[in-house]
Amino acid sequence: ICLHGQGLQCQPFSCPQGTDCLLDGGVRWCEAGEGATCRLVPGGLFTTFDGFSGLTPMPVTSCAYELATLVGSRPQDPDWFHVIAEFLPCPGCTVLKPRVIISFRDGCAAVGTNQEIWVNGQPARLPAQVCRGVVARWGEGSRVIIERFPTLRVLVGPEGAVSLRASRALRGRLRAACGNYNGIAADDLMLPGGLLIDVFQACRVRGFNN
Repeated sequence: ICLHGQGLQCQPFSCPQGTDCLLDGGVRWCEAGEGATCRLVPGGLFTTFDGFSGLTPMPVTSCAYELATLVGSRPQDPDWFHVIAEFLPCPGCTVLKPRVIISFRDGCAAVGTNQEIWVNGQPARLPAQVCRGVVARWGEGSRVIIERFPTLRVLVGPEGAVSLRASRALRGRLRAACGNYNGIAADDLMLPGGLLIDVFQACRVRGFNN
């Protein structure tokens, strides 16, 4: 692991039986079988877990979008998580970088537009423990990694790009802008009743907008 300002830290690494060892951004991690990735690139493409792609909207006002959460889960459920990308006003900016907020039942991590890190509401230096089973650390290229092994991994780059990596254990259990992860890209822009939607407008988060 390359620690920001502290050089390279090495330690023995192996994956439990039934999981795969992956190399992502210079960091090795374990994943239960194959997974899927949702990506948001400010000023570029947004891609869902199932592979639907379109242009990331350029907000004209402050707004926040729900990227992913568990279907039917509540904050008190042990597996609950919530990933939000909040776009803040930036006069004169050609591309807006989001502030990313990742919430779990027992903790929360936030990555600011200038890579400031907050863990449970306090400024933090990485690596840091967010809550049981969730860690935040630096990755290659000054990316911030927030991971709940082995199901969810969120990477936030200094340019504002956000990647969510979900294991197969979450297949069909997700909702919000990144899609339902059911292997069908065509339904990522549809409500359960079949109505075609603007995925970002439908996934705006109340209480975050000014």
